[in-house]
Amino acid sequence: MTQNKFFHFIPLISTMAGIFYFSGLPGDDISLPGFFASDKILHASAYAFLAGTAIFAGHPWINRISPNRHTIALMIFCTLYGASDEIHQSFVPGRMASIGDLAADTFGAVLAILLWRCILSKKYT
Repeated sequence: MTQNKFFHFIPLISTMAGIFYFSGLPGDDISLPGFFASDKILHASAYAFLAGTAIFAGHPWINRISPNRHTIALMIFCTLYGASDEIHQSFVPGRMASIGDLAADTFGAVLAILLWRCILSKKYT
């Protein structure tokens, strides 16, 4: 891997590390904004950002596989990272794993990926 391609992974690895760090904070150390569903909005936003950095990391290789396979691979990657994040949270005091959080993670990632596909399709039409 050339040095230029390596730098494409720095935002992705940083985002993954940030998600892991915040998932490891005990429940007492976290104060969420007071509006309705703020937890789910934060999850969706974090995983939309994760998807964006994954798209950026894969950019040098995007022409090697079909756009549909790339989209599915991104969705699977983000969902599996979300599942591992929920498992990680289950071991943190005051935190628990949640299917609702995983759904919000997946929703955010899929939304970002589909937005990217929509922008990409308009660029080449």
